[in-house]
Amino acid sequence: ASFHETLVALRHGVTIYLIDDELRQDILAVRKFINDHNCTHIACTTSYLRALGHDTTLDTIFVMGERAGSVDPGKYNVVNMYGSSEAIISMLPLANVEDAPIGEAFAGQLDIVDDEGNLADVGELVYRGRGIMLGYLHQIAGNIPSAPLPEYHTGDLARRDETGLHIIGRKGDMIKIN
Repeated sequence: ASFHETLVALRHGVTIYLIDDELRQDILAVRKFINDHNCTHIACTTSYLRALGHDTTLDTIFVMGERAGSVDPGKYNVVNMYGSSEAIISMLPLANVEDAPIGEAFAGQLDIVDDEGNLADVGELVYRGRGIMLGYLHQIAGNIPSAPLPEYHTGDLARRDETGLHIIGRKGDMIKIN
């Protein structure tokens, strides 16, 4: 989870457990840890949630890093979080995860633009607003200007319909490995 989610949780007086890599890689041990400590919330990828299963004390799952549509919510309240290291963007409680929208921006706006930067129904998702990082240590990212940041080009392809914004692919060649 991001620094933002950690601070919100601490502000509400919850206990946060940080598990080490060795434990995290043993899904049965993680399930036992969750149940032994009566954990109620977790932030994880959808594939990790599928491996974890439904036999836990958890009630709320924050899914991120993968398409939420592959989640079987079962008994859980599922919150779809969309964002990146470069920008805190949105989260949305999900009633139906089959074709889950990503929600709307926290503080700013999400637009879809074509290759020329014009607003479009399908194209690259661009975040405009506060919450964008200023750059990387010793370098500036190719899609993040060094001046005050008016927008962040996510590299995600999206479409908007009556239910909201949906991620449909990637513009670039970034590869996610789970």
